[in-house]
Amino acid sequence: MAKIVNPQLVISSAKRCNEFDCRKDSGTITKFLFLFNYMKKRNQNVYFVLGNDIFYTLLDDVNSICKDLSGESYSQDLVAFLDDKWDEVKKNNKKLAMKEYKKISKEGLDYIYPQRKKEWLQFTRGFAEDFYLWSLSDSLEVLAQLDRGEDFELVFDFIIWLCDGRTFMDYPAGYYEQPMNIIFTVVKQFSKRGPEFCRYLFERLGITPPEGELTEIEEENKKFKAEFTKSI
Repeated sequence: MAKIVNPQLVISSAKRCNEFDCRKDSGTITKFLFLFNYMKKRNQNVYFVLGNDIFYTLLDDVNSICKDLSGESYSQDLVAFLDDKWDEVKKNNKKLAMKEYKKISKEGLDYIYPQRKKEWLQFTRGFAEDFYLWSLSDSLEVLAQLDRGEDFELVFDFIIWLCDGRTFMDYPAGYYEQPMNIIFTVVKQFSKRGPEFCRYLFERLGITPPEGELTEIEEENKKFKAEFTKSI
């Protein structure tokens, strides 16, 4: 009978190369194999997270991956079985994820306007429930750097390092779990310098920024800053 290897939850923040985390709700073996084939065509390796980190190289193929995960060769029935089994594992791991969420969400309050507290707690809880904790932890460090007033160029270089040099354009269309997209979303919505940095980020990447959205958040930040200054 096929089984899932190393099902225990391991939460870590590390430099990743195309990490695919199967712990989150949308993570399935089927979806990972799609990403693996996509990245292999682009000559890029992939990290696959179950319990322990597994690094798949260009020398691997779908058949060898299935053997690593279950001891059996690839078949559609096997992949469907692994998807069902992984759903059971994710339910057991949610309790551990929620403990880590509380620690991360509390620290993040130091880097955002108090008026965004409720939104921040709801946002981070959603990340925990979907097992995005590794990316939330990385995003927290970016928020801290911006809050300390670090130069945009240094923060940009740090994000590129976190994402192993890969940007929005290096993933399939609609693959929103990519590291840079998650960091961008957190910074845009919650950093006190979010809109300004996001414009810099898009300029460095040669992409047109979502100006309307950034302007709206920028106006909110000005209002929050004035209210916060008045209260102290």
